[in-house]
Amino acid sequence: MTIGIIGSGAIGTALARTLTRAGIEGTISNSRGADSLKELARELGPVIKAGTREDGARADIVFLDVNWTKIRTQPRTRKPRGLVDRRGGSILVGHLQ
Repeated sequence: MTIGIIGSGAIGTALARTLTRAGIEGTISNSRGADSLKELARELGPVIKAGTREDGARADIVFLDVNWTKIRTQPRTRKPRGLVDRRGGSILVGHLQ
């Protein structure tokens, strides 16, 4: 199972740190691209990789932590099996089929 984090702010980064401590592999991404996350990825080690939004969206479970106003287009990828969306101050957890 793969995990993608779209958004590298406080919540996305905290989630990446938690996954790292648990030894769960994942990809973290943001709108600025993988190069902007090199330092964070180095700090987290080999468990969490920096990637593009499309890389994150291709995961089986996607954690979406971005400001609604910053979403211009959705990455075109296959539909994830699960989505955790914290936009709007609440958390929505969905199982997608």
